[in-house]
Amino acid sequence: MGHMLVARVAWDNLTPTARAAVEKLNNNPHNPGAGKDCTDQDNDVFTAAVWMDDVRPTYHDLHYVNTPIDSDGTIAPGPNSITFLNQNLGVLRDPKASDDQKAEALRITEHLVGDLHQPLHNADNHDHGGNGFKLNGHENLHTFWDSGGKQWNNIKRPLDAGGKDQIAKMAALLEKQYPMDKYRIDASNLKPEDWSREGWEMTKSDVYQGVTQGEAPSAEYTERARNDMSREAALGGYRLAGLLNEIFV
Repeated sequence: MGHMLVARVAWDNLTPTARAAVEKLNNNPHNPGAGKDCTDQDNDVFTAAVWMDDVRPTYHDLHYVNTPIDSDGTIAPGPNSITFLNQNLGVLRDPKASDDQKAEALRITEHLVGDLHQPLHNADNHDHGGNGFKLNGHENLHTFWDSGGKQWNNIKRPLDAGGKDQIAKMAALLEKQYPMDKYRIDASNLKPEDWSREGWEMTKSDVYQGVTQGEAPSAEYTERARNDMSREAALGGYRLAGLLNEIFV
């Protein structure tokens, strides 16, 4: 859901020219790098942002950066989500790239912008980005933040009319709570390296503070996670729109 929300916020902020280009590329199911075509699960404008998860383990190691939180924050050279995103942005900008290559590059771009706005895709506390930090039951810290603090439930794909309407309403609420006018300066920062640094800093300040392994997160902690991730989803959508509007002129 988080990835589809980022894609929907971006869609709401695309120019008509960029929208047409995005629709055309997302209608192309071919992915020459992965060698796996899209299915009905990930072949529209919003579910395309989930495709990179659907084809795991292909590209498995390229969803994250995971800079240690006990380091000085220097990002390792890669390969990682930053280098892979920049590589695929290059494909989208390349007039010699094929339509198939650009279609896959767009899906990767849509996904990785979302990943780079989830703090535990950018920082690690010697627990595989929170995957090894178990909460109560079967949940871990990574999935808790992926779900926006358990506010974003999975939604059936392919999207039916009700699902599309639900995503549109949720995205509209995010844009109302975190309006572009208020976040214009942050939204204009289109450097993935800076987004990753923001996530690393958020992990240190918010993610590992006030939560205990083996226990359910408190109401206060949950509210903080929901606010953080809602803001990041909106900001990720604005930044994705900024990139695509710049490319598809």
